[in-house]
Order: sequence, then structure tokens, then C-alpha cells
Amino acid sequence: MKKITLIFAGIFSVLGLNAQTTDTVSTGAGYANSVYYNLDNNEVHSAEAGNWDIAFTVSGMGSTIRTNGGFGVELYNYPNGDTSHWSSIDTSGISSWKKYYNSDSLWSKGAFSQTADGMDMGWGNYSMITHYVTADSLFVIKLPDGEYKKFWIDRLASGVYYFKYADLDGTNEVLDTVAKADYVNKSFGYYSIQNGTEVDREPDKDSWDMVFTKYGQSITPSYYMGVSGVLT
Repeated sequence: MKKITLIFAGIFSVLGLNAQTTDTVSTGAGYANSVYYNLDNNEVHSAEAGNWDIAFTVSGMGSTIRTNGGFGVELYNYPNGDTSHWSSIDTSGISSWKKYYNSDSLWSKGAFSQTADGMDMGWGNYSMITHYVTADSLFVIKLPDGEYKKFWIDRLASGVYYFKYADLDGTNEVLDTVAKADYVNKSFGYYSIQNGTEVDREPDKDSWDMVFTKYGQSITPSYYMGVSGVLT
């Protein structure tokens, strides 16, 4: 059982006294759980940390999409064609393709959004007329079990993400959606490609201050790995 001990120090100016609170958070063997913590109410929620593969931002006008880099999900932006090449994706030479990961300092810059620039959201383009984001890119995802899937986020329209994924040869194709409205007052809606299901795993975003979890971090410009730490 992995435990993290916390020491919170506060200065009470009126009393002229220092106060300190010590608490312990358990994330489980292998950092199996994400523990959400409120500085006033202590632990508020615990969720399995490896039960999702991608996460869609569900707040406001956001369109970023993150991967579960802490548990080995890897993302490649297909370099040999646009969405018209869905049926002919060729992964020859994938070992030399650039991998894309989440920012380890900004929630708003997920792996799918690393190439965002202006109206280009990284995985698609934003229209000032329709206010939709429509895909212009294809992706290949390597799952924690080593399996590869091709992935197409078709669009974000009226608060709903439309996407599909399949085996590299086109078999086992799945079309699915994630609706922002299903995750009111959350930061992200999660999805397990391995299980083909949505995962509602966060507490209300106003109820926690920090989360103890395993996430991906750049150790050097060319080396990225899962680390355990605290995110606010």
C-alpha cells in the first residue's frame, strides 16, 4: 500500500501562531488510484487511475484531449495523410514517428493538442461560422497492453465529441461519442478504448484542490515516463 504523508503549514496572523496539520493519503499498490484532496475536508474521492485511455475536456469552449501517459498510452499523429487516408493507414516506420504527450504543466494542452496553433486545435480546425472543430488529422494510439489502434476524432459539435477507432487493418471499428453535458461541473470526461466505455471518475471540480496520481512527465526532451506526484 503506497502512502503519502502531507504536512500543511499555515500562519495565523491574528493569533501570531503557527499551525500544522499532518495527513496521509493512500494511492494503493503501484499507485493504482487517483486520490482527490480538499485542504478543508481532506480526502474527498478516490478513482482507479488506469481505467481510462483518453480524456476529453468538458468545460466551456475547451477542445483539448489528453492521454493516460502515466499508464503507458502513447500517441502518434499520422504523418502520411489526412482523414481521407483512414482506410489506408500504413504504420511502416512507426518507430521513427514523433510521439505526442500531455503537457505536464497545463491541463489545457493535451497530447492531441500539442500542435495547436490559432484556429488549429491540433486534431482539427475551429470554424468561426459553425463554432465546430472538424478533424484534419488521423492518429495511432498504442495502448498499455501494447495493442495499436487507429483513431479519428471526427468533430466537436454542439458540445459533443464524435470519434471512431479500429484495429490497424480496419477491423473492430467502433463509433462513439462523449457529451460535455454528461459531465457538468467536471473538468474531463474519460474514455476507455480497451473497454469501449465512458468513465465518469472525477468529483465536482469545486470540491477538490489537488490530486495525488500517476501521470506522464518529460524527464529529458527525448525521454518521457510515468511518475507519481501531485497536480493542482
